[in-house]
Parts: sequence; structure tokens; C-alpha cells
Amino acid sequence: MLEIILDKTVIDDFGSFSMQGRILEKILLNDNNLFIISKKLLIYIEEKLSGAILERWENLFLYLHDNNKLKSIQNYDTLNVDEIYASIGNTDNYVFVLKNISSPINDNEYTCYLKDSSLNNNFLIKILQTNQVTFRSSDFNSNAQIDNFFTKMITCSKTNKEVIIIARYNNFSCTLIEKVKAKFIKKEYWTTLKNNNCSTNNVALMKMKLGSTLKVFTGTNKDIHERKIIIGNMLLEFDDDFDKIKSSLHTWTGSCIINEDVVTKLIKKRKNLNPLN
Repeated sequence: MLEIILDKTVIDDFGSFSMQGRILEKILLNDNNLFIISKKLLIYIEEKLSGAILERWENLFLYLHDNNKLKSIQNYDTLNVDEIYASIGNTDNYVFVLKNISSPINDNEYTCYLKDSSLNNNFLIKILQTNQVTFRSSDFNSNAQIDNFFTKMITCSKTNKEVIIIARYNNFSCTLIEKVKAKFIKKEYWTTLKNNNCSTNNVALMKMKLGSTLKVFTGTNKDIHERKIIIGNMLLEFDDDFDKIKSSLHTWTGSCIINEDVVTKLIKKRKNLNPLN
């Protein structure tokens, strides 16, 4: 589930035939999104709009309310979306602010803009529209661009649950894993049980790599084959090792999915694994 805080700057776009209007409509009508709208924003809309566009917003609010897609409006009494974002506590959902554009752009990691054609923002728009995005090495011009995207998605998390890293081998010498290690205290590592002295089954060594609170779970090759990272309700998935996710290597594809049902189903795999002490 995505939680989206609407900023007053998007009000005029809803129902328009502009590209921004079409983008906004897809986001608003995505059934997997939950919207945070303050009392002050409702008052602002009633005072600023009239006629057909006001009626469109009123009908939208009725639709969102009837389908349980509105978060309690009474909890938020400000037009400052950054204050609303800061007031939201721990949640497995991802929370984003949606604005039209600001000049100059104040690029908070959690803010998405309707009028911004930058790479990260385009990825985020797709996530808000469909709750997922696929990306490849050819999408990026540098490792810095890849790192910036991962930084955005990791930094935005408000979860206090264990982050789960799934991989058969500990190819962890990469920025992605370092960012996960730095952001989250509680982590799990799911890997295959090896018959030799493979370092992935050395709990002490893995704790040195990923943190002292790490929990290690092992399974068979049938249980563990993929390379995944679960952060709250977000799933990052790759078809190559984590340390191969570079702009110079053209063999990999990744995806980012924010979907509670997908994550919940995957986490159920834990019951087939064995804790390694």
C-alpha cells in the first residue's frame, strides 16, 4: 500500500487534458493507493475552485471515502505537506508527497512531482500509478544514478520491521547493501545451507558484514534462488547478484514493487527455513 499526501499545487491538474492531468488521474484511481488529505486542503479546494472542477474533486472524495482510500482527515490540520509527512510514525506502507512542481525544486527523497522529467521522478511516477517499476542497466548513465534511485527508495521507508535480504551468496560489496545496512538496525539474511565452509553460513562473519543483530535463515536450493530485498511492503528484485548492479554491466534487470499482498506471501516462505545459530 502506498500512502500519498496531496499538496495544494496539484489541485488544478485533476480533470485537465494535460499530461499532468492524466498522470494525476491514474494515481488517484489506483486502488492500491491510500490518500492523506488535510482539513485545510478541503477548505482550500472549496474556496479556490468552482463549477465543474470543484464537482470533480467532490465526486473523487466521495469515491475515495466509499472505498476506504482516505486516511483520517481529522488528524491533519495544515497545508504544509512536509509537516504532515513528519507527523506520520512507523508504518510498513511507503509514504510520498505529491506536488505539481516547485521552483527551485526542493528535492526531498519522499516528494514526487507531476512536472519533472528526471529519471528518479519518472520511476516514482510509475510506482505511484501502478505500484511497480522495472529498470535495466540501459536506463542509467552512471552508477551514481543507480545509487540515487536506491537511496530514494531506502530513505523513504518508515518501517521498523526486519529488512530481509535474500541471496544464495554474500556478494555484498556494493552501495545498495551498504545503504540498507546503514539505514536499518534489524535485518534477516535468507540463504542456502551449504555443505562446505561457505562464508554465507558463518553467522559471525555475516554479522560483521550486515550488523550484530542479524538473523540468518537457511533453506534448500529450491527454497532460495532469487536475489531480493524486502523493506516494509516494498520488494526489490534482481536477476543478477547485488554487486553486479552497475551501469557498465548490461546483463541485469531489476524491479521495485510496493504491494503488501506480494510481500506477505513471500515472507511466508520463512516457515520453511531454519534459523542458523
